[in-house]
Amino acid sequence: LALRLELLREAEQEGELRAEAEGLESGVLLRLRVVARRVIAAVRTTGIEGDAEELLRSANVRVGSEITARELPAFGTRLEKELVRHGFPDARVRVEAFETDDPMAVVVSFDVQAGARPRVVERRFFVWPDPKARGLGRLLASHAVEPGDRADLDVPETAARDLEPRFQSAGYFEARVEQHLDRLA
Repeated sequence: LALRLELLREAEQEGELRAEAEGLESGVLLRLRVVARRVIAAVRTTGIEGDAEELLRSANVRVGSEITARELPAFGTRLEKELVRHGFPDARVRVEAFETDDPMAVVVSFDVQAGARPRVVERRFFVWPDPKARGLGRLLASHAVEPGDRADLDVPETAARDLEPRFQSAGYFEARVEQHLDRLA
């Protein structure tokens, strides 16, 4: 038993481990489950528009990172979230790991079905308390998102962040700019 526990401690450094004990009539059955931690030797992608390297970096997927089989689906989920942020709300990612010549290394493959990239079809401004206040029209016209633009989450967030200081420098010191993207059916 002491030898098995020592092996278990060593395995913990190399991956995920779990110990289970089951009572039997003649004693105890000790079941040790070890899932090896592997190094990502290469990353392959299909179906990604634009800068795949940037998306992978944003999703924290890097060559040289360690991964276990149980962590593999989380890599796909992170990449899906990044794709949503980049304007692909219906993105689906299938992730697989392939063996290499090195038993401790894998190639991780992402197959992306991005779906259609929605565009801004209309923008509306709700101004309170006085939408006809002097200078507001000019300030609102400077908002960087226009109909026809891609509906990436980063673009309207950046536009809102850029617009708020313009309001404040025009004397609207309490101005807050909030934006919402609504998907049309």
